[in-house]
Amino acid sequence: MRPLLKLISDVAIGAEKSILATPHPEDPIVRFDVEILMRGANSVKAVRALLEKGFWEHAVGVVRQVFELLVNMEYLAKQESREDATMLFARFGLLQMILARLRRMSYEEDKGRPIDDKLFAELERHLQNDFVDFRAKSQLNGCRAGAARQRPSWRMRPRIRCALTTTTSCVGCGRRRLTRLLVPSSRTCSGMTRTGG
Repeated sequence: MRPLLKLISDVAIGAEKSILATPHPEDPIVRFDVEILMRGANSVKAVRALLEKGFWEHAVGVVRQVFELLVNMEYLAKQESREDATMLFARFGLLQMILARLRRMSYEEDKGRPIDDKLFAELERHLQNDFVDFRAKSQLNGCRAGAARQRPSWRMRPRIRCALTTTTSCVGCGRRRLTRLLVPSSRTCSGMTRTGG
């Protein structure tokens, strides 16, 4: 096991040295690549720390993230316009952050905790207006025809899976929740109506 841990350490150190020696760090594409490399190096360090403590089963999830970074970077490198593809990748990451924040706020509101209504409305507005190119129309998996769905990947080829993203609100109590077809809500009430999509 020691040789493997040494190799992992050498990989992380090599990545950090490459980052320090990177030419043209002001170029947005180079900066993006440096950030991805740093993310990979940090993930490799996390794998090493987990393996050293005997938590190999938890290290597997981090290794999967490193593999996904590799696959995404290889895909980006093959694109006709690397700059456009990189922007698409970054925008998809922002979309995922907004969806996660909306889900968290919906959960908090569901539990009776206060949320920032202005922020919730702003995030909903961005979701509806700024990510149209990530929407897909499909009748797969029992989805209603014509309903707006977010693509499960930043790559723009058609996918089999789809996720309906819409905000629901209760007519009776006014609670809101971001509903996704692939991530059903654990609680429902009889007054839920669809308000977006």
